[in-house]
Amino acid sequence: MGAALGWVLAAAQGGGGTRGGIWSRRQHPGPVVATPGPPEEPITFASVGGIDEVRDELVQIVDFLRHPERYWRLRCQLPRGVLLGGQPGAGKTLLARAVAGEAGVPFIHMAGSEFVEVYVGLGASRVRQLFAKAREAGSAIVFIDEVDAVGGRRQGATGGTAEQNHRLNQLLTELDGFTPRSRLVVLAATNRVDVLDPALLRPGRFDQQITIHVPDRAGRLAILRIQTSQMPLGSEVDLDRIAGQTNGWAGAHLKNLVNRAALWLARLDRAEIRTDALEASYQQVLLGPARTVTLSLEDRERAAYHEAGRAVAAVLGPLRAAPAALTITPRGRRTGTSAAGSAKDTSDFTASELRARLVAAFGGWRP
Repeated sequence: MGAALGWVLAAAQGGGGTRGGIWSRRQHPGPVVATPGPPEEPITFASVGGIDEVRDELVQIVDFLRHPERYWRLRCQLPRGVLLGGQPGAGKTLLARAVAGEAGVPFIHMAGSEFVEVYVGLGASRVRQLFAKAREAGSAIVFIDEVDAVGGRRQGATGGTAEQNHRLNQLLTELDGFTPRSRLVVLAATNRVDVLDPALLRPGRFDQQITIHVPDRAGRLAILRIQTSQMPLGSEVDLDRIAGQTNGWAGAHLKNLVNRAALWLARLDRAEIRTDALEASYQQVLLGPARTVTLSLEDRERAAYHEAGRAVAAVLGPLRAAPAALTITPRGRRTGTSAAGSAKDTSDFTASELRARLVAAFGGWRP
């Protein structure tokens, strides 16, 4: 009994182990600083497509960081915190990097999960470390990704919630501590604006909220052009057609589509990206990888009739739209797939339009 107690106390004090005691502070890499030097591919507003209206909202911050004396002369104060909301892959992090690139200031960033600690006070020290590094830079963009991990609603002061409250209180203190001539701007990104503490969103902290929506067809075309600008595209590739097939896709999904095609062609030692590779990549992203199974003639015939029926119902029925994908190649749990297309570029449908999509979905059904 006494030996066991002594071993526990030694471990707690850090004795006999290379990792330190159970109450020792673990090493943390700290905030990541990206300087505005001349990288091979600088990220600026030219690297961002499909969200022009959001980009225009941030032009004033760039101008402030470039010419602060204009704003100091008029005694005005820009929003010190800008909250970027939107679904995953919409381009929040890319846009924040582009602001720093356009302004020519360091980009200092940490993820919200890096502030999460078990012991009370450690998370708050991470917040202080981030802003201390920013003040050393003088002028910088401070970016907190997934800010809901550190800025969630405050609860009771017992257990793990005490550390959460300390983290949030420290973040609020840092946001209130900017001087009138401070050249720091805080950008934060989240997919869950609804879980943030109201104190974080009041004027003077994150007082400007910008929602980044998925791009429309013109926006998707702009993103595809940016993503393929440095790639050897075949002359027959129609990016506008691909933009029309990817309704509801965010920028990260479009980048993944092009990158998958390039990876496949690189493995085959091809010199340029062709339409067949992009189509194969599209079907793999949308439907999943093809299965190498052998179907009987009867199963293939049944799948062909089924998917053809859905395609005919989609084109000639009330939907009046060709399928976005049509195949009898087994993918996932399916022996064939007919992905519904849309005659208009939107995710909002009326009741009659939803009924039309149901007609297309049941076009291959037979009793």
